[in-house]
Amino acid sequence: MDENLKRFVHCDPRFFPYLEATLKRLPQEIQDQVMTDTELQILGSDLMSEECTLFCGFPQPVEYLVLLNVKSLNEPQHRLVFRIAREIAGYVAMKQGLDGHSDDQKNAILEKWGFQKEVASIRHCRAVQGSRGYKSGYEWAMRQSSDYLQQHFGLFYDEWNIRGLRQWPAKKLEMVLNAASREHSAGEDAAGAIPLDEAMMEGVMSAMKETARQ
Repeated sequence: MDENLKRFVHCDPRFFPYLEATLKRLPQEIQDQVMTDTELQILGSDLMSEECTLFCGFPQPVEYLVLLNVKSLNEPQHRLVFRIAREIAGYVAMKQGLDGHSDDQKNAILEKWGFQKEVASIRHCRAVQGSRGYKSGYEWAMRQSSDYLQQHFGLFYDEWNIRGLRQWPAKKLEMVLNAASREHSAGEDAAGAIPLDEAMMEGVMSAMKETARQ
């Protein structure tokens, strides 16, 4: 781990591997800017979600603050890296006098940095996570033991975490659908936009990642 990341004094260290992976994908001048600009801070804390309040003291005045939701730690690595890069793009836009809150502006910067594929797929990811199928798969998996999940889904977890999976083995799909569909109506999710099996498997993988962190 890059020891310089410790300058983000109020960022949960669990985010550090993802911050490091994100920086490696950015242009060198942006990496240097993020690591040396004391006006920028990145914050992520469990206390924010549990207590809804958080007091932070910083060694220098902070003009740009990136807030990371600890719930995002349940997402696959490739997606979390993209989300962090997206907020850094907003910071860079503001430093350039542009609108750092504009999705179009941030996406344009990300595409210059080589995130074209991720920009194109982010709407799909949001739809999956907001679907009832995702919730059903997640809740079903959270009731299983970690050994059971590892035995039946461990072979696919690493690939999902790094790249995401769109094609699932038929036997695994059948297992999840038979168990989780008792809590969910059959068919497609999100008004037909998201296949039920895909949404459920995303939920199962997210539950596995959360269980691994505990």
